Amino acid sequence: MGRSSFNPFELPAQSALSEQTANAVYDLLVKYKMQPNNDRSRDMFVKTQTNPSHICTEYNLNCANGHKFWNVNRKFYVDTVSGHKTPEIEGLNKELEAIYLKHTTEVAESMGLI
Repeated sequence: MGRSSFNPFELPAQSALSEQTANAVYDLLVKYKMQPNNDRSRDMFVKTQTNPSHICTEYNLNCANGHKFWNVNRKFYVDTVSGHKTPEIEGLNKELEAIYLKHTTEVAESMGLI
């Protein structure tokens, strides 16, 4: 039987996303105009992010020149090659943080930690 709480550092630094989580991330990327709103691009992102045998830690975003989505160091975030932060990127990253918290719960449950 799992525990009621867990230490986040018991989780891997990055892990494959569930299909539901990958789609939620993609919805945000579309909302912030970082990815196109089409099935082909969505399918590629979801397929790449849900592959447990090759965890994709960085993903180049199609509509945002020099922007990348990161799944690393126990968080999801978007940044630019230059590291320049805009209010839009900060807003997106705040929303990605909420999705990551749900993701960590899924991973912890799958590992029997909770």
